[in-house]
Amino acid sequence: MRPNVMTAAMWRDKAPDVPVSFAVSKGENDLIVLVPHDCDLGLVARIAKRFSFSERIEQPVSVFHDTFREKFRLHPFPPGTEKLLDITSLGIFCFSIDGTSTSTVDHIPRPRNSWILFRQEKSKALKAEHQGITASELSSICSEMWKALTHDEKAEWQAKAQEEERLHKERYPDYRYVTRK
Repeated sequence: MRPNVMTAAMWRDKAPDVPVSFAVSKGENDLIVLVPHDCDLGLVARIAKRFSFSERIEQPVSVFHDTFREKFRLHPFPPGTEKLLDITSLGIFCFSIDGTSTSTVDHIPRPRNSWILFRQEKSKALKAEHQGITASELSSICSEMWKALTHDEKAEWQAKAQEEERLHKERYPDYRYVTRK
């Protein structure tokens, strides 16, 4: 395992700085987050929500208390695999966050625009094609692909964005975007 130390502030939480470790094991998809066990459980839940909704994870995240390491272990599990794995080695189960439902998020996310929709779809295909591609390289490639689209092709993405905005208005009728300071 090769941990990288980050702080909760980097996750845009309004909380005191807390050392958060990211660890990758066995392969690129086995990413876990370790949070000190003396952290407030509410902060752990917010970190788990952000982790669950991140572009790389986008799946349920289970939180375990690892008494041996004295840390909370945030571990993503594709739906249905919890029953197939021996999760007793991960520690004491605390709770799960569902990465597919926005009902657990403290804020309402903005609807995605045509560029974001395009980039997310193309990124998934490019990541599968080119293992180990960096985010910077991915953005550059997607940007060039976007610039190469015809007006009609861009109109299709704009129609998808308009549909998402319509659904967003139905789901959150009182939503108003407010910039952060």
